Amino acid sequence: GSIAERETGTATLDEAIATYRAALAARPRESDEFGCANTNLNLAGALVVAGEREGACGRVEEALALYRAVLPAFDAWGHEFRAGLAREGIARSEAILRDGFKKSG
Repeated sequence: GSIAERETGTATLDEAIATYRAALAARPRESDEFGCANTNLNLAGALVVAGEREGACGRVEEALALYRAVLPAFDAWGHEFRAGLAREGIARSEAILRDGFKKSG
């Protein structure tokens, strides 16, 4: 798995989240809608994992909102793989918020 998946804390994820946010702030959405949607998809993935590790509903809720926001765009563009990732993220986020957080170790 990735470094973020192997670590137990959120330091690497927090760095990724900050980097994705900086990239979104630096790039006007209108100039690269697909790039922004991809970055939001990656941001959502980092947020949901960090939120799950911390037991932080706010991060998972933000991830869910991002997944829901990018799904229609990926569907409209015919990007089935990315739309599938967004759907999986929605399902995972909703399950976490509905069922609670996994207890580690």
